[in-house]
Amino acid sequence: MRAHLNKMLLGGAAVLLALQPAMAQEAKEKYPYVSLRGGVSMAEKSRLESAESGFAGHSSHDTGWAAGAAVGYDFGGVRLEAELSRHENGVDDYGIENAGGFAMARGTNPGDSGKTRATNLMANLYYDIDFGAPLKPYLGFGMGASRINFNNYRTGATAFLDDSKTVFAYQGIAGLRYEISRQLDLTVDYRYFNAENPNLVDALGRGLEGDYTTHLVMVGLSWKFGGAAPRREEPVRTVQPEPQPEPEPAPAP
Repeated sequence: MRAHLNKMLLGGAAVLLALQPAMAQEAKEKYPYVSLRGGVSMAEKSRLESAESGFAGHSSHDTGWAAGAAVGYDFGGVRLEAELSRHENGVDDYGIENAGGFAMARGTNPGDSGKTRATNLMANLYYDIDFGAPLKPYLGFGMGASRINFNNYRTGATAFLDDSKTVFAYQGIAGLRYEISRQLDLTVDYRYFNAENPNLVDALGRGLEGDYTTHLVMVGLSWKFGGAAPRREEPVRTVQPEPQPEPEPAPAP
């Protein structure tokens, strides 16, 4: 299911990139902007496996938080931005199939103080669907780097993972943008975020592979700078010549 969704997202990005020149030609207004956004992160179970130790299991997460800031440029229907964001989810429990030498029972173990964090630097491309109304739907795709931190993974007195790695990441975006004023927009969107599997080291120095996928619901504000209203063409006025008086008839001889 995830592989199929990943192909759909990558296909969507290819479509947006292919349409970018045509959409740029329709630009009516261009301006830079900055955005602040925040919301909730609903992380999926993170699979944890090690061919070296035999460890096999996963971490289940509580609903966490997400926040980000971005700077970008609107080309008139197409927006390109650089985004710095962070997601954090507390660990609810660990499902252990093979403890790999750690003092943990098979089955469900409490998560205690474990957290999964992702700090991300992304380049995002958006396409605004303009119906001539203040409310505009948009689609987007982003890719970049994510620093994934599996922090203080422990159950009871057994600490088995505390490591982080920087990996490639991408996200698919769908949302709504409402123009509050000429300088301010309100945005609400959904983001599917996925990071490539980081190669970690467990508490005993053995290799361990994890994964990280989350679903985000974000609310944001965008401040626009230097935007100007589209110039209206003035109608061409034609000046009609004033009628000339008819010449008087010549007197009879």
